[in-house]
Amino acid sequence: MLICNVGHEAEVADWRVRTMICASLLNLESSWPQEVADFIQEWMAPLWPRPLPAEGGMVPADELFVLLEKVCKEAFEFSLLVRSSNDRYLCELPDPLSPFQDDSEAQSRQPCDDPSLTDETVAYAMSSALVKYPFTDPKRRVKLDKAHVVVF
Repeated sequence: MLICNVGHEAEVADWRVRTMICASLLNLESSWPQEVADFIQEWMAPLWPRPLPAEGGMVPADELFVLLEKVCKEAFEFSLLVRSSNDRYLCELPDPLSPFQDDSEAQSRQPCDDPSLTDETVAYAMSSALVKYPFTDPKRRVKLDKAHVVVF
């Protein structure tokens, strides 16, 4: 885990919150959610549904893009909310070959011939855990979402 400004967490949190307050007073509309949605659609173009009449239960491409835009906007708003908090939020990724812990959730198994690697060993992580370190007790680790891992 990368920790910058060790011993100055309170000052960094205060600076971050004050910066977010000042930025919110500008009332600027961000283009980031739209740009991210456009990028995802472009990246997924080979799999993106073609504009067809709504039949067979398939979601029309336009409606799918509206949903994607909504997800991107909500993710952006959540990131602003997290940044305006005095608490510290980190994404912590379990190391490959580390022991399986309670802050991870096994999603699948990776076949392996090595008998020393068991279902208690992380093969790789598909997503990180979201962890909160409260401002009032920075040593306390609160798991908000478990990491999704593949085990042996």
